[in-house]
Amino acid sequence: MPLYRWKLSYIMLIRCELFDPVLTSTDRQFVSMLGITIISRNESCKRKVDVNTLFYMVHSSKRMYDNLLSANWSNLHRLVIIGNSFQSYHCNTPDEKLRNQVRFFFIMSTSAGIKKNAHF
Repeated sequence: MPLYRWKLSYIMLIRCELFDPVLTSTDRQFVSMLGITIISRNESCKRKVDVNTLFYMVHSSKRMYDNLLSANWSNLHRLVIIGNSFQSYHCNTPDEKLRNQVRFFFIMSTSAGIKKNAHF
């Protein structure tokens, strides 16, 4: 079974909300038929959570990760992020730039736990 089918079948098992700025009207119809709620406005990844929440954020920018971390700094234990390696972003960007532009991301990308578990 192709990987995208596994991803899709997993998503169908949980309550799911989706925002993707490149969705076509056909995409919107399809995901709606699957019971996936489409988030109507771009929240710039600033969604606050109060329950355990999975964020699927592959190919997201440092800014998007920073916005999510900032919005949920007091609830980090509620976040599960499937995305790119924070460590790889950190290795490819000077510390000073990260510290000034994406503070929460910088803190997380330099923590010992993230560095040890950056690749599964």
